[in-house]
Parts: sequence; structure tokens; C-alpha cells
Amino acid sequence: MQLHKALVVSRRQEPRATLLVDVTHPKVVDLYESWGYRKVDEQKPFEDSPVFAVMVKELVND
Repeated sequence: MQLHKALVVSRRQEPRATLLVDVTHPKVVDLYESWGYRKVDEQKPFEDSPVFAVMVKELVND
């Protein structure tokens, strides 16, 4: 958590952080949700890739 927070704080000029999480790891999705991210979509970027949860955290008011 401390490393994540340091990275997010260092990018304060950005309005949001976006990341992809493999949906076969729901505990990881839950962890990011506990850090303020929300799942906004799912994406499979390539035919042979897993399905990812698209997660966004607004940074403007953080």
C-alpha cells in the first residue's frame, strides 16, 4: 500500500489512475477497490490474453 500511495501521490497532476487486473484474481480486484478504485469495464486486449477488469481511481479530490 505504501508504494502504491507514493506512486499515486507523485502523479498528482493526473486526474485519474487507470489499471488492468486479471478478473481471475478477485481478491486483487477487491484490494484495489479498498484503495478507492472502481471497476468500470472489462477488456480482452488480444485474442490470447486474459480478460481484465478496467479499474479507475479519481485523483483530483484524493
